Amino acid sequence: MVRIPTAQLSRFLFTGQLPRRGCLQLRRCPISPLISHTRQAFSTAPTTPPSTEPAVVPLRKQLKDQAKAAKLAGAPKKKIKKTDNQTVPGWDLTVGIEIHAQLNTPSKLFSPASAPSSGEDAIPPNTRVAPFDLAIPGSQPLFQPTTLIPAIRAALALNCQIQPISKFDRKHYFHWDQPSGYQITQYYHPFARSGKVTLLPRDGIAAEDGDVVEVGIKQVQMEQDTAKTLAQPNSTHFLDFNRVGVPLVEIITEPCIHRPATAAAFVRKVQMLLKSVDACTSGLEQGGLRADVNVSVKRTGETQLGTRTEIKNLSSFKAVEDAIIAERDRQISVLEAGGKIEGETRGWSLGSTETRRLRGKEGEVDYRYMPDPDLGPVVISEDLVKTLGRTMEALPDEEVEVLMRKYGLSERDAMALMLMEGRLEYFYGVLEELERMLGVTAAEDGEQKHASLAANWCLHELGKLSEAEDIVETATEVVDITSQVPEQDLAAILFYLHEKKITAKVAKDLLWDVFRGTVVTGGITEQIDSQDLWYKEISEAEYISIADEVIASQEKVLQDFLKFKQGKSKAYPQGKLGFLVGKMMRAGPEQGKGMDPSSAERVMRSRIEEVYIPRLESSAPSTWSTTAFKPLISQGPKILPAVVVKLALNPEDAAAVHLYNHLEKDSTFLISSALPVAAVLELNVDRNRAVRNAPMDWAEHCDMVKLHSSSIAYTQCEEFDELVALGPPVIPQLMLRYKSRDDLVALFAYELLHCILWGHETREWTVDMKMQFDMWVEWFEKGAWDEAPHYRSREQRKDGRHV
Repeated sequence: MVRIPTAQLSRFLFTGQLPRRGCLQLRRCPISPLISHTRQAFSTAPTTPPSTEPAVVPLRKQLKDQAKAAKLAGAPKKKIKKTDNQTVPGWDLTVGIEIHAQLNTPSKLFSPASAPSSGEDAIPPNTRVAPFDLAIPGSQPLFQPTTLIPAIRAALALNCQIQPISKFDRKHYFHWDQPSGYQITQYYHPFARSGKVTLLPRDGIAAEDGDVVEVGIKQVQMEQDTAKTLAQPNSTHFLDFNRVGVPLVEIITEPCIHRPATAAAFVRKVQMLLKSVDACTSGLEQGGLRADVNVSVKRTGETQLGTRTEIKNLSSFKAVEDAIIAERDRQISVLEAGGKIEGETRGWSLGSTETRRLRGKEGEVDYRYMPDPDLGPVVISEDLVKTLGRTMEALPDEEVEVLMRKYGLSERDAMALMLMEGRLEYFYGVLEELERMLGVTAAEDGEQKHASLAANWCLHELGKLSEAEDIVETATEVVDITSQVPEQDLAAILFYLHEKKITAKVAKDLLWDVFRGTVVTGGITEQIDSQDLWYKEISEAEYISIADEVIASQEKVLQDFLKFKQGKSKAYPQGKLGFLVGKMMRAGPEQGKGMDPSSAERVMRSRIEEVYIPRLESSAPSTWSTTAFKPLISQGPKILPAVVVKLALNPEDAAAVHLYNHLEKDSTFLISSALPVAAVLELNVDRNRAVRNAPMDWAEHCDMVKLHSSSIAYTQCEEFDELVALGPPVIPQLMLRYKSRDDLVALFAYELLHCILWGHETREWTVDMKMQFDMWVEWFEKGAWDEAPHYRSREQRKDGRHV
């Protein structure tokens, strides 16, 4: 839904003018400079030789340059401890915020001089000033009613109560950027009070704050801005009075925010609200918005708030959150050390880890507020408030719901459209043109594919244009992407893409051509015709041929699909499939110009699952064949130690895995089939208490007699006999417990295994037991299945028979 700009609304309300579609907006003729030498100082060459001292570089730029230099030099990044920094146990945080926003008006607050927008550095200094801006004796303030329009819209967006009568006050202080010696504001009688802003999880609030946070707005007041100070060499400062008198609104919250992330989310939400009603000129990081935060802490359970400190001029959302965290931690450290918090003003620098003191109580100014005698009260009629409320359309929360419900956008994409300046209106324009060409609306398109397609391109594909190297290297200011890609051209590209008349690659190439100006506005169809870019899909046989060509060089990737088929991997390797489809698209005719990505994915998936996976399974090693594998399986549980050894060395050993998958079906093992192969060394035998406890009991016995050198002390005991009686199920536990030991207990464990597997009832220990145990590993490595030792059950051992 297209919104009514504030400038058009002001002209209609105050002059009765209606904008004519397609006409350019005429600007007011600039007022001539009052001081003639001001213009000459910046337009003519200086008579004195230039200073040899280096120009003063702003701190923000210094920090950015240092970070870039460190990155180029390969300096290691400073490690930041990742902790939950939203709360500190035992302490409560309270934050209040003051936001100053520059109103979107053509004139200043108390003079007819044109108001420069934030970021207009190209305007010559001191060329947009009136006598009152410079405090020329005899000049009087003249309130400009047009400034009320964006101010009231801002207050309504913040759910404030508009006051029928408001008054202006003088805030006295002396500084070079305030020529009159006072600032005109609304300290006692602001034009709006008692508002609230609702924050949701999608706004970025802290998880600890739950699903909804309501931040109370104490008041919203109008005030004038100060001059801009330009630092020069030799401790010289130039003053640009273009900014003096520019109208601001100051938004003051109640002290009701308790998490740093929620504070940053509030500032972000206010910026979104003000931009949605066209009330401010630009956002926080472009200079049109400035935030001050008041921070205090108290121990949990205390009722009285702690002493607050103020952090001035935060210029980014991250700075808001980081500064609050740093000041909270500083105050807690002071209080825990027995100190006392002073009410003071502090500063914060980009990249800093702590706040810095600017001035304390002794440096605070007594502003001596008083009503301004030169300005009468501002009377705001109820009809004006209702009219402005009706023209604001939907606010961001409602707009996001519409984008999600009506157009099928994800919450993330809907929020991104709201946050990007001008992108939402551009999206609506593209969507309207696209629906006209398709002959459908979002309501008629059940799946809403065309709306999702338009949103994706307005967000992501347009964003890629500004990242091009030739644009970044030559751009001297922010590139307005939407102004260089007309809505009708993007809609035409998306129409042909939606109808599958061009491929995605051709569509992206056309977008670049439009952006660089090589395609005239409205000339998309002619461009496609002239270069023969229409989509002509290849045949099914060609798809198969290209897929086979790609798969032939990707045998390793096919193993991931085989593991999924065999149940060794729970997740389907969709990323690997996308990788193969991408190679397939690049290998196609003219890099995929005749290929449909969905058809390519369908053919690739079909070839993998129906041709190549069965081929891999049928070409397994001969040792897996029925005639060679059955004798190995017949060895029974005694084969498990060798499997454990193999898997310990390589959890993905194909032969060991295959053997284990067969052996685990034997109920003798008591092994859970749900265990992954890599966890074989941590076999779960909790289902048999005796199997779990018996090795532990024998280990305790061995520890008690470990000073004895005779094997009798280890083997002639009830614990040893119990293990022998349990038989093969204890083998995994013994392997786990003794595989890394190199003492007598480990050696006696080999005799125990020997007794279990071979039935020897001897109580004597020999080193040969270990050699006989290693025999399994040897024949398993060589695959000499016929030479493997045979398993005898306990009944056979009692009868003295051999298999």
